[in-house]
Amino acid sequence: MGFRSFWPKDGPEVCWRRSGSVICKEYPNEDQIDPAGNAPTESMVIDPEIGFEVQKFLVFESQKNLPESYKEDFIDMMRIFRLGTNSAPLFPADEQATWVDPLSGQSYVAHRYGKEKLDGRDVDRGIAARMIEWMNILTAEAYETQGIDPSTGGFIYAKTAEGQPVVKSQRFVNRVKSYQGLLDYVQEVSSAFGFDDPTKRGIIEKQGSGM
Repeated sequence: MGFRSFWPKDGPEVCWRRSGSVICKEYPNEDQIDPAGNAPTESMVIDPEIGFEVQKFLVFESQKNLPESYKEDFIDMMRIFRLGTNSAPLFPADEQATWVDPLSGQSYVAHRYGKEKLDGRDVDRGIAARMIEWMNILTAEAYETQGIDPSTGGFIYAKTAEGQPVVKSQRFVNRVKSYQGLLDYVQEVSSAFGFDDPTKRGIIEKQGSGM
């Protein structure tokens, strides 16, 4: 099975483990254990989507424990603003990644952090922004789109005579609906921990202390 490693200084890489080790390089000196690129014949790299039952614990435990380091970088990168539920984010419009739900019209926004290259593709460095980018990829496969709305930054959807979005692929419609649950969960966990208000920074509430 190909193993993907994100920490090497030259960027993410994939190798196929042959020595029985669970890693391809020693950390942090990067001494090679199994060489990158030694793929079996007729193999291909697969970056699997981890299911929600794993994702929900990664989201919850990250937001619960990372602030203990007093470094908010990952918390900032994980913020998803659901407009109407949250205040509008304070960062400029050209730094926003946006997805608009074709059924409800609800907008989801995250802060962009610049690009990095993974598997030859340019993706956003922000966790939430990358999630919204992926949601837009799924949505473009699921529904007919007619460009980008300059006021929202989200897709303009083709509509039926009944005012419903035009479906291209029911299989991708189902994937969009499932992945939307993860966007909602990230937003709700941020809200539960008090990270959803962009005007509040570094506020710690101690139970029973009145602070």
